[in-house]
Amino acid sequence: MRAVNEKYWADRAARLARNLAKFEKENPDFANWWANTEFPFAISLREAVAKYGGLTSAQLAAGRKCIAGLNEAKQIKCAEAADRHKEDAPLVDSSGLMSALQRAKAAKLKGPKIVVEILGNRYTFTLAPANGTNPGAIYVSRNGDWIGKLVDGHYVQVAEGDDATEAVRIACRDIRGAAVAYGRKTGVCSCCGRELTDPVSVEKGIGPICEGKYFG
Repeated sequence: MRAVNEKYWADRAARLARNLAKFEKENPDFANWWANTEFPFAISLREAVAKYGGLTSAQLAAGRKCIAGLNEAKQIKCAEAADRHKEDAPLVDSSGLMSALQRAKAAKLKGPKIVVEILGNRYTFTLAPANGTNPGAIYVSRNGDWIGKLVDGHYVQVAEGDDATEAVRIACRDIRGAAVAYGRKTGVCSCCGRELTDPVSVEKGIGPICEGKYFG
């Protein structure tokens, strides 16, 4: 009987571990969230995953809401720390980039952005929300990860890793040229993300609508 009980508990532990490992592989945001946590709700969701193999849609939504709130708090904290040292941040003339994004916004485009490829990395530039913590700034992402912002003539990098100042300067020096180069290389419009199919647009590296709304 003892051997049977031991096998039962060993099999159960293995099943719980498999369930958790599978879910965490498919949902790395949850895995990072509840790693070494003492937050009761996160612990309860982790236990539910191990026991049942997954979460309900309501549990997934609640967990992702918590994760989003935590990430936002981290972003604000990093931005505030960077602001304290903004005067030491490198100068970058982003006036042309700002003009293009604001022109697109005035043309009623929702969430205008410009994607370029500089020095082997893909950079995305977007306007910070007017009612957020960084009004008037341009957010900078590299290969999908938010790394810094352009504000008051400075590039403020808040993420660890290679300094992106030179790449940001190159993009800002001729943002239209960088957008066109991206379109010609990838066959995708730098501004709207759609595939360029019209021969004229393919040659120009940008679609006529985006060219007009971003660059006039």
